[in-house]
Amino acid sequence: LQNYYNVAACDYNVFGVFLYGSQNYGLSTQYSDVDAVAIVFPTYKNIVFKEKDIYKEVIGGNGNFHYQDVRDFFNQLRKGNPNAIEILTTDYYIINSDYTYYWNSIRNNKNIIWQVNPSATFKALEGMYNSYMKKFDSDNKPKNFIGACRVLMLANQFVDFIQWGNEEPSFMLEVCDSWELIGYKLGKLEILNSTIQIKKEKAKSLFHECLDNCEDPEAINVLSLQDGIMIRYLKEVVDNA
Repeated sequence: LQNYYNVAACDYNVFGVFLYGSQNYGLSTQYSDVDAVAIVFPTYKNIVFKEKDIYKEVIGGNGNFHYQDVRDFFNQLRKGNPNAIEILTTDYYIINSDYTYYWNSIRNNKNIIWQVNPSATFKALEGMYNSYMKKFDSDNKPKNFIGACRVLMLANQFVDFIQWGNEEPSFMLEVCDSWELIGYKLGKLEILNSTIQIKKEKAKSLFHECLDNCEDPEAINVLSLQDGIMIRYLKEVVDNA
């Protein structure tokens, strides 16, 4: 991650670099890539000319690495995007010390951020599951079945969290679940038709549960945290101009 941070710092003021993918789920093996995202601030030119949010893929290294605009990251949090929440919950990250306070303010309230837009989060999880399963039905690749199973488990936790007040969802799988999925990943376990059918029936039942009656709780104002970070950054730009 430090190498990724150093690369990003050559081009932008970096908020932080975060791991995403199999390590966060307990599904990594010795063959797994190290995928990461650098959340970066727009440049002075980006701001003045109101250019689009930054998104840039970086070639090279031992995994996927890209830049994401800090403005887009906070927008995704406000929308309840599971991919943004994964970044928020990972244990593997490097934060720019200038923004530690803001990072801690967000991270310490991640259980509330899960609830900012529950219907959108649920629909996003459903879309992710359907995408993985559609690919699996087409190519029969274990990685797509594994992805569908992982999202289904996360969605089940999310429903229990929103409706029944259970513990907040965790991207990290239980050991028994991760070993089963790693077995599929390494080809040591066969994905049986009966197992596929059970997962599909579970998904059909789960994703038909209604969240319409869920009221959004008093959530922290994610936008105000974004504004606080941007104001500090803009002040630095002006002072150094």
